[in-house]
Amino acid sequence: MAIYGKPASEEKKELENSSVLTFNTKRITPDFRLLNGKQNEPYCQELIFDTENYLIEIIDINVTSCAGLAFDADSLKVMGSPLHNGEFDIVVTYYDKNDGFYENGPLENSVIDNQNNASIEQESAHSESILSDTDLYKTSVIKLYINPDPRNLWQNLPSNPADDYYKPDTVTKLFKVLDSDKSKNFVKTLLAARIRGRSHAHNGTCCDDDFFINRLQNNWHLTVVADGAGSALFSRKGSALATYEAGCSLTDKLEKSSYSNRLEMVVTNFIKQLSLNAKTEYGEENTNTAYWHSKEFENEFSSTSNDEAKLSGKLTLEHNLLLDEVIELVGGAAKAAIASHERFITTPEAKINNITLQDLSTTLMIVISKYIEGRWFIASFSVGDGVIGVFSEGQGLQILSSQDGGEFAGQTHFLTEEHILPESLRLRCQYMFIEEYTAILAMTDGVSDPIFETDNMIYDLSKWESFWSEIQANVLNQAELEFALAKYLNFWSKGHHDDRTLALQF
Repeated sequence: MAIYGKPASEEKKELENSSVLTFNTKRITPDFRLLNGKQNEPYCQELIFDTENYLIEIIDINVTSCAGLAFDADSLKVMGSPLHNGEFDIVVTYYDKNDGFYENGPLENSVIDNQNNASIEQESAHSESILSDTDLYKTSVIKLYINPDPRNLWQNLPSNPADDYYKPDTVTKLFKVLDSDKSKNFVKTLLAARIRGRSHAHNGTCCDDDFFINRLQNNWHLTVVADGAGSALFSRKGSALATYEAGCSLTDKLEKSSYSNRLEMVVTNFIKQLSLNAKTEYGEENTNTAYWHSKEFENEFSSTSNDEAKLSGKLTLEHNLLLDEVIELVGGAAKAAIASHERFITTPEAKINNITLQDLSTTLMIVISKYIEGRWFIASFSVGDGVIGVFSEGQGLQILSSQDGGEFAGQTHFLTEEHILPESLRLRCQYMFIEEYTAILAMTDGVSDPIFETDNMIYDLSKWESFWSEIQANVLNQAELEFALAKYLNFWSKGHHDDRTLALQF
């Protein structure tokens, strides 16, 4: 137990220095307070009261009315995590060891002068001798306010299957590496999930996100992710059309051996030229060409001298040939997405509902990969505020998406004809090579915004390290990967309640 306030010796000295002491026998109860808490959050607070004018010994603080809290007699603190919100009566039991304050001024004829100090000392000694008597315990009932957990304020109303272009609230898909392929380094697991955001769940409306993943028999890995515009009336249909048609476009081309073989030949020729250039320029000791990023090359080439440009001439030629193939493949998938929107608005049902292209507005991210000539070839296209990252744990990070922020916070670009013009495709399509990677992650802003917080943080490797650690613990180390990913995507982040989609190649 602890005693708060002025020691009795100080009060005695004040009496000795005073010629007259006036008092009223009605005491004022100390004003005890506990700070407000939050439901389901840690609480650790000490009782607050006037220690300057009260000599108080706290005996107990009864908090049984507020489940999840308890009084710790050693630290004299109320501790725990409140399970419920509301207003709770808390009973404080205490000793009041001094005379306290008195109300209403002096009582008539209640005068004690210095001649009676001896009797005061005797009375004080008598008071201390009976201090342990439980008859002197006093109680005070105070209020403790626990604010509600904001997560409990959100409703989770099911979407209506009768709504136009209804889609399930949660969808997952998995292409797992077979046991027979686990020893091979050219096959990756594909895993994706999308969940409806709290904003939609609160109103019982459908999810606007969508995705497409596929792993072909010739080991091409395909991922398409889209985020329908919240302001567009039928963006959920727009994202569904875009992901499906883009995915089908990629599948149809890459399943054809003639097309796939041609693309792989262009990739192989580029790798050979890259190795040859490295030997010519740097000598035999520095011929590691396992990593290559088309955007980095173009940025470097734009600032090279004429002599350096001549040295890189053949490599530039091979780069342009490969970039043209990438544009035809992933840019062609983006064109297929746009074409699906244009076809849809001409259908009778769309005409009846006066659906326009703007009503189908969506972002779009495409990423493909295959192991070719001892390294991974990865190509991408993106429009919008989603993120595509190639993450190598403990080594590095490459961002393969265009960060299309708008003039104001939360604004972004949505897929239009403008984005599939030749000059735009050349900027938005990119490719890279890497010897090995931990994971390729494609996500909508419902995931990237709470994880990275700002556009600049998207390039912070430490953020990705933390993100990947969470995925490992909450998803990859669980028995049912699809269920675990959907559950993980429901993480709480204040102010972030959008739909969430995350697709992984690992």
